[in-house]
Amino acid sequence: MSFRRRVLIGFLLNLLVAAGLAWWMARHELVPTGKRVMEETLVDVANLIAELVAPDIDGPNGTRRLDQALRNYAGRRFGARIYDVIKDAPDVHVYVTDGRGRVVFDSQQRAVGQDFSQWHDIERTLRGAYGARSSHVAVQTGDAPAIDRHYIYVAAPIIRDGVRIGAVSVGKDAGRILDYQRHAEHNVIYLLGVLAILSTLMAIGFGRMLTGKLNQLGAYAAAASAGTSVVVPTLHTPELDRLASDIATMRERLEGRDYVEQYVQSLTHAMKSPVAGIAAAAEILATEEDMLQRQRFVRHIAEQSARLHGTLEQMLRIARLEATDRKLVRARVSVADLLRTAANRVAALAAQQGVTITITSDSDCVIDADKTLVSEAIAALVENAVAFADAASPLALGVATSADGVVITVTNDGPMIPPFALSRIFERFYSLPRPGAAQRSSGLGLSFAKLVAEVHQGSLDVTNRVDGHGVTATLRLPSHTS
Repeated sequence: MSFRRRVLIGFLLNLLVAAGLAWWMARHELVPTGKRVMEETLVDVANLIAELVAPDIDGPNGTRRLDQALRNYAGRRFGARIYDVIKDAPDVHVYVTDGRGRVVFDSQQRAVGQDFSQWHDIERTLRGAYGARSSHVAVQTGDAPAIDRHYIYVAAPIIRDGVRIGAVSVGKDAGRILDYQRHAEHNVIYLLGVLAILSTLMAIGFGRMLTGKLNQLGAYAAAASAGTSVVVPTLHTPELDRLASDIATMRERLEGRDYVEQYVQSLTHAMKSPVAGIAAAAEILATEEDMLQRQRFVRHIAEQSARLHGTLEQMLRIARLEATDRKLVRARVSVADLLRTAANRVAALAAQQGVTITITSDSDCVIDADKTLVSEAIAALVENAVAFADAASPLALGVATSADGVVITVTNDGPMIPPFALSRIFERFYSLPRPGAAQRSSGLGLSFAKLVAEVHQGSLDVTNRVDGHGVTATLRLPSHTS
């Protein structure tokens, strides 16, 4: 299961639990709470009516005034809109008992004369306790059939001169609370639906954001494990940024360990032949008495020393270039000027072989690059082209603009690269025999030039000419590098 799906499922499960709790509260807490509020109100109303009827309860008027008031009250139509619930008709039931619990007044005219002394509301009130009860009552409106309703009754004592002479019990239809409950449940369902939609959208957005960052981190880790040069991503999340930094540190340490091993092996390989030549010449010099032979071996030692020095210098340049913290010293550079500089560096060697160098350039070939590195790379390509060119042959250097930068070409007339060597020419220390030369080159020039192209986000290709005579090196560099 994908991480994004797990995040979404986790959000939805949390939402489901929260929705269940909200629904449970609406179903199991709203009605009891409403009944408590209703009972508190009935306490006030019962005590108020008890005070109103106390003066006349055993007089000639009895409960006449109360009866008239309740009849008028029953005829009222309220038209009250309480939020979204309409309250139009009264639903209060009032009855009065004497001190023995016998009903002397009933607003519904059904229980007068009956003994209510055993009902909890009357029985407890007459003995001085708080009296309340909950009962089902058949309620009839006009000619309609009677409806069974659930009423809550609260009684209050009728006190005169400190003596309990009766009780008033006021009841109200508790079923009205269900109307408010249904209204509340409707609102809860609506809010839960909105919350579900918003939470789902938030979960999807959060999942995409998080998995996007994880994918970015995974892509960086994959590129790092493949040895590709890649910038450490900035994820704007402290934990993920720390993880990316740790991966970068681990990569640098592993690369540093591998690089040192490869560097030592490469350096050993590069020094092996010159050192062996110097050692052999020195050994012969120790016993050679002929002055001409001694001079020849001294020259050989000098040549091998120069070769060793050049190899070490090239290795140091490559090592600096491969450093993970290498910073390019960028400047606006004219490529045509770099081509002329490279041609001047090999002028003596070209003249010795009779090679004629020509330069063609567009007028606006300017790039943002490290001048020293690009100059060394072009010089390596030109030196390599002259070394493998036929005697008295032309060598063409050219630069032209492209859609995203410049294209530099170095083309000679000479032997083509054998098919078996085409895939290895950029390997470090790999070289082919030079025409008319007793020894091969260091095999570092093309490797260095390709590395310079890569750090500038460019490319280097070396291919055989289509006419079957000579080789073309194509160096592509962007106008701007990041």
